[in-house]
Parts: sequence; C-alpha cells; structure tokens
Amino acid sequence: MQDLNNISTFKGLTLSEKIYFFEGHNNSTLESLSDKSLNDFLRKIILDNKENVNIRKNALQTYVHYSAIGRIKVRQTLSLLIDEWDNNADVFLKLQRLKDLYLFYNEEETEIETIYQDSLKEETETELLSESLFNLGLINMQKGFSSIEKEKTILFLEKSKLFFTESNEIIENRIDSKFYKISITIVVDLINGIQNIDSSNLKILASILFEKDAYAFSKNNVNSFHVGFYRVLNTLNIIKQETPNNWLNFRKNLSELYSQYSEFTNLLLKERLNKSLISNEFKNIVKTRFIEPYFTLSFQAQLSKIDSRLTELQSTNPEFDFLNEIRDLVIDKKNKKKVESEIVKNTLIKVFPNRSLSNIEESISKIDESNPFDYLSAFEELKIPSTTEYTDKLVSACMKLQGNRLYRGSSSEDDRNTFITNLLETDYRVKDQTRWSKSAAGKSAGEIDIFVFDSKGFPYSIIEALNLDSIKSGYIINHLDKIFKYDTTGLENNFILVYSNSKNFDSLWKRYVKFISKHTYQYEFKSFQENKTYSFTDIKIGEATHIRKGKSIKLYHLMIDLNDE
Repeated sequence: MQDLNNISTFKGLTLSEKIYFFEGHNNSTLESLSDKSLNDFLRKIILDNKENVNIRKNALQTYVHYSAIGRIKVRQTLSLLIDEWDNNADVFLKLQRLKDLYLFYNEEETEIETIYQDSLKEETETELLSESLFNLGLINMQKGFSSIEKEKTILFLEKSKLFFTESNEIIENRIDSKFYKISITIVVDLINGIQNIDSSNLKILASILFEKDAYAFSKNNVNSFHVGFYRVLNTLNIIKQETPNNWLNFRKNLSELYSQYSEFTNLLLKERLNKSLISNEFKNIVKTRFIEPYFTLSFQAQLSKIDSRLTELQSTNPEFDFLNEIRDLVIDKKNKKKVESEIVKNTLIKVFPNRSLSNIEESISKIDESNPFDYLSAFEELKIPSTTEYTDKLVSACMKLQGNRLYRGSSSEDDRNTFITNLLETDYRVKDQTRWSKSAAGKSAGEIDIFVFDSKGFPYSIIEALNLDSIKSGYIINHLDKIFKYDTTGLENNFILVYSNSKNFDSLWKRYVKFISKHTYQYEFKSFQENKTYSFTDIKIGEATHIRKGKSIKLYHLMIDLNDE
C-alpha cells in the first residue's frame, strides 16, 4: 500500500479496499507507522463525517486496540472519545464508542459515568440505551467489588443488577446483561453468607455460555471473562456440597477438597483493562465471605481427621498449608463466634430487608447465646416497624399515587386516602377513617384519616391527610390540632399528609413550612428540619419535634404534588 502518512491516499481507495485494509490484511502497514502518524491517521478517519460508517467504526476499534497496547496514549484516546466526539455521529459509531469508553473508566470515572447517564436521557435508539445501561451495570459492579463495607458492596451490586435487568429488557436476548444479572444474584447470596447457591441459576449461566458459543461467528468471540466467572461460581457450588460428616475416606476427600480449592484460587478472570480489577475484587470477596466461613463451620468435628492427615504430608506439600489454614480457622473461637453472629445477622437481614443494619445489630447485641428465647425476642422486636421503614413505605405509596392519573387534580381526599391505605395494608394493619377518641370540637367521636398498627396490634402511627392548594389557616390548624387530640397514647411518630393541588408546588411547601413552624400547638414545638434523604422534586418531607410530657415526639409533614396542570 502507498504511504499512509498522507490521508488522501487512503481516501482514494474504494470501499472494498478500505474494508480489506481494516480486516487485518495491512497490519504491517499500520505497524510501520510512528506512534504520532498512527494516531493522526486513524483519528482523521474516525472524525471524518463523510467517510463510510463501517470504515469509521473499524478505525475506532483499531484505535482503541493500539491504545490498549500502549501505541496510542490513553489521554489521546480519552480526548477523542470525550472532547472531540461528534454527538451527531451514526448510531453504530455511537454504539462502538459506548462500548470502548468503559475500557477507560478508571482514568475518567466521573466523566465517563456521566456520559452513560446522559445517554439515557438524550438517546432514543434502543441499542444505545441498552449499551449505556449495560456499562452502568459494569461500573456499579466494579464499585461493589471494590467497596470495603459490606453494605456498600451489596448496595452497588443490587444497583448494577437493576441496570443489567433493564438493559436485558430493552433488547430481547441481550445475553451478556442476563449473564451478569444472574451472576450478581449469586454473588449477593455469597456475600450475605447464604451457603446454598441456587443450582438452577448456575444451569442458566451454563446455557447462556453455550448459547454465546453456539451463535458466535468466531470461537474467539466467546468471552473468557464470562467463562471464568462461571467456573468460579460452579467451583464454589461443588465445594459447598461437601459434607465432611459423611466422609468415609477422609484422606481422599480432603485431597479432593484441596483440588477444588486450588481450582478456585488459580482461576484467572482477565479480559481487557478493567475486568481484571473486577475479577480480583470478586475473588477477595468470595474468599472472605464464603470460603472462610464455610471452613470455620463445616470442619468443627473434623479437627482430629485434619491433624491425622497433616502427619502424613510433607510440610512442603501445598495441601499441608491448605489444611493448616483450615485448622487455624476451626480452632479460632473468636472467629467461630464472629461467623455465627454474622450468619444470625444475615438471616435477620434477609427476613427483615427493610430494617436498618443498626436496628438489627442492636437486637443481636441483646442475645445471650445460651438462651434460645433471646433469638425469639430479637425476632419479635424486629417485627415492629422502624420509622425509616415505615416512612419509606409511605413515600413509596405517595409516588404510586402520583403516578395514577385518577388521583391528580380535583380528586377527593377520601379517595386518595383509600388508595394510600390499600398500599400500606400489604405491610401493616391499617384502618381507614376509624371512629376514635374526641373530635376537634371535643364533643363527639371524631374520625382519624388513617390509623396504623404494628404486628402485635398496638397503635403505631396516625396519618392525618388534607387537600391543599393554598395556605388556608383555619383548615390547616384544624388538622394540626386534631392529630394530637386523636393521639391519646402519645405515639412517637405521627404524619400530616398534604395532597398539593397548587400550581406552584415549591412555593406552597415553603409557605406551609413557615406556617407550621409559627403555629402554637397543644404540645410544645421545638424544631423543624427538612429531610434531604429523599431527593424528589415533587415530594417534600420534614420532621417536626415536639415535647409531650417531657418526652420528645415527632410529627412528620409530607407534601406531594398532585396538580394536574
């Protein structure tokens, strides 16, 4: 081929000649170029809007390849993919760019993640939306595996699972998204200390790998990272099926267990750039969250067999080190107690997914291991709803109310209350407009809008609701005073639920907060603080503190925008 330092030479080729060039038949020509000439040549093709789309895509793939092997500097690649990129490029070229950006995520984390997020808002092509969701899934999976705190790990992994799920739903048979979605399910179970991996999920992963292999144009297209990921999970499944108490030939079984463990520790799950980081963090999590707890609890009764086997092995034998590692885990009483406590905690987290970790840990701290009734007491205590859990459920119900057009605009307060009540009833015992205590006038029985009870049937919270399109002093005061008159027991957490029909939601919220902060209550008003945990523009929530007979109680004010204009 002629001198490629002159881009016009390449432009003079026919389309078939250009395709032939990028199919690898002229690698020696590209290899002969200096790094600067290589960068300039490929960049000009990629950024040429008049060039054939497939040629530009091939040039981009080649460019990223040379960046990965160090011929083109990473900062030059990022400049091309971010700073100089033409957002009006063809769909297939955009798609290739989205795939390549993740390879450089560790270099420009925030900016690359933002590009994927912006793509979800700006793009309409399903391929681009699915690819952006897929890469956001990879990013959050990487964040999860890199997190030190267990809670953050699970949070990021569950978030990644949502991205993979949506990516798979947008494009039918997006099997890479489906693969990671199922893998994350298994990994989260491992992190939560669940010893029994769902074999059906492993079968699905195996079928996905078979499908990828069967439909691949080239066997080189089958993702080695996926294969390695599956092999690790499958090996763990084999290990967990070991039942030491049933071993008849412990020498043979211990040797086989060592072989399986070696299989796990020697697996290399490497693909281009970032996925090697994912695999390393994944292996660390599995070792500390699954392997070590498994050995600690499964080999308590096998200590004598381990000791016997150790006497038969040379200290230079790798199996000798492996068995010594198991032995150390078994005889460490503090470690055993820690693992058992972790299992109890993980079980309670699974049973009470909406309870905060601090609530669960507080209940566990009260358990005396020698008293089995303490476990039942902890269970009963956690069955009582937490304020955070209850508030989340109420906010979720309000979001669903907003999404239903029937309840926007001029809908009645009673209809809205009934909708909220029906949603809360899935988790709590709820009574709608129950006759209770004194009315606001103090003469006859009044009505509580929504009355919530805990699992034991005790009163938990009162919700007083009102429709509001402006600050109507008398109307608001009536509801504020009524909630305390109806609360004859002194509940710790009550709610005022404001259905806003105002055309200016933010203005109404600010004026409402100002009004309730100056009102004179039956029980002393101490402070009001807006809750920033919920970052919704059309739902506002604040927490007012009152003093009732020397005790601090809360009155939550929740306003939702239901204006239909």
